[in-house]
Amino acid sequence: MTNLSGKHVSFWIDSTPANTYPSFENRLLVDVAIIGGGIVGLTAATLLKRAGKTVAVIESRQVAAGVSGHTTAKVTALHQLIYADLIKQIGKQKAKLYAESNLAGIEQVASFVAEEQIDCDFSRQSSYTFAEPESELDKIQDEVKAALKLGLPATFVTETSLPFAIAGAIKLENQAQFHVRKYLLHLAKNITGDGSHLFENTTVEKVDEGDSCYVVTDKGIVTAQDVIVATNLPILNQGLFFAKTYAELYDSLRATPFVTVESVKQEADVVTRWIGDRFKGLLSSSFTEVAKGEGKLLTIDNEKVAAYRDEQGTVHAVSATCTHLACIVSWNNAEKSWDCACHGARFSCDGKVIQDPAVKDLEQVVS
Repeated sequence: MTNLSGKHVSFWIDSTPANTYPSFENRLLVDVAIIGGGIVGLTAATLLKRAGKTVAVIESRQVAAGVSGHTTAKVTALHQLIYADLIKQIGKQKAKLYAESNLAGIEQVASFVAEEQIDCDFSRQSSYTFAEPESELDKIQDEVKAALKLGLPATFVTETSLPFAIAGAIKLENQAQFHVRKYLLHLAKNITGDGSHLFENTTVEKVDEGDSCYVVTDKGIVTAQDVIVATNLPILNQGLFFAKTYAELYDSLRATPFVTVESVKQEADVVTRWIGDRFKGLLSSSFTEVAKGEGKLLTIDNEKVAAYRDEQGTVHAVSATCTHLACIVSWNNAEKSWDCACHGARFSCDGKVIQDPAVKDLEQVVS
């Protein structure tokens, strides 16, 4: 039997050296401020700098250590089953734009790797979405037809390299995989210089707009003509959050957000969860109820508390209220983290933000 190491850390992060970039201080003027130091932010910064712009990448923690540092590392235009639904929902033209932009993204990665000789284990691979039961086969076949309509290199297959039988799969050739952190650390090291900057451990609190944009951080203000929000989830807009993220695909001319029944239902589900969260942990009221290696929600002095007892017996206690929109977090035993189901924020066992849209740590509680 293989024994697991017990480390709750991404392979991509664990197999690359730690990087250190300075925190921001005081004031700065650049052409473009980019919030988020993952693959979107670093790609945008690289392209903008090549175009002669000065940029400032602002990362709240460490570059390439958030969502991008925990990726599956596949680079593909095949996203489970999406194209048949996209054609129905927004039409063939916009669905084709979605497909083409994803293919362009793959080629952009491949281009960077080739041009800069990035040592990141990049290789071309085929991507699959498969169905095991026969009852799901119609969906796969519909997806193949939709993908072909959009010009994607899709085929229907009944065999893959998986160690079990399948009913069928959609196969997309000439996709890719890579070591994402090796790739991103290479991009990051080329950002700084010639008036451009990369800052870590700098939290963006808000963006004010006027003649210019003012990115207000916990350490100073960055002034820029344009701002790109490249975080996993938007950190600045809180009104009807999910409905607004379902805007029609890349339609910059539409004046109002595209709100579907499904998107409103998702927002309603968040409200329902928020209300239900108020009742979590009502029956547990003592730190003695938390076993070693366990995380548990408690009610202490009428306040919701998220408590974790490490293997040495030390209790790490923080407020259980997510700092994004005040939902109650839940314990993720696999990752040893406090996760918020409302909008996806995640916190370490001692309350430090590890995934947006939250930008503030959970408040410490004396145990």
